[in-house]
Amino acid sequence: MKVLRHTPYPSARGYFPYNVNGLPIVDFYKREVVRGPDGKPLIATRETVVKASKDPYWQECPEQNRL
Repeated sequence: MKVLRHTPYPSARGYFPYNVNGLPIVDFYKREVVRGPDGKPLIATRETVVKASKDPYWQECPEQNRL
């Protein structure tokens, strides 16, 4: 897990870091399906709802178990 936390790799969401408990720290976005220029559905990102969201219980991970 330590190696994974510090190794960049291709991801559909792009780069994201991992917290000390091994869960990713990610942004959450408000998205909407709209009609594209060609009339087909298109997913549009409207805003960032939560920036750098961490697992709410990460601080309960004991120091000796943190990665």
